[in-house]
Amino acid sequence: SLFSDPDTKSDLYPYFIIVQKVREGNLEEFLRVCSDYEELFKKNDNYNLLIRLRHNVIKFGLRKINASYSRISLADVMTKLGLQSVEETESIVTKAIRDKVIDAAIDREQGELKTNEVADVYSSNQPQAQLDRRIRFCMEIYNDSVKALEYPKKDAPKEDKELVQDDVELVESLLEEFDDM
Repeated sequence: SLFSDPDTKSDLYPYFIIVQKVREGNLEEFLRVCSDYEELFKKNDNYNLLIRLRHNVIKFGLRKINASYSRISLADVMTKLGLQSVEETESIVTKAIRDKVIDAAIDREQGELKTNEVADVYSSNQPQAQLDRRIRFCMEIYNDSVKALEYPKKDAPKEDKELVQDDVELVESLLEEFDDM
């Protein structure tokens, strides 16, 4: 990969760490790496872009929390994400639920994030229907491409020979003119 190439490995190492921290959803580590390599990122004109990734780090972290816990207090979510207050955490979680980043609900009385039950999609016929749609789509593309194929006419070989002969004559005449120069 690009990150393992010896020529670029040292130059891209900070970016590799950033990608890891975004995937982990670890906001504290992400911000630490951003501050550790701030000068490099500013030199490369990428610092502002990386700061905007903060929301993506939080989204990844929320997805991991949502997948791991059926019920968790907002204070624990705040701690895990490295946020400053429970109110900030609640607003971020509310926005994530509204944007369908996570499938959960907030119990404001208990101060908890409750994950909604996920139905076992494989116990239904939904995967089979999806696969069937994809196969039909591919078959339609195949059939359309077969219909669009153009086959040479039966008298085409004569025309091809004439075209080749014309090309040969043109090349010979150009060579003769070139030799005359």
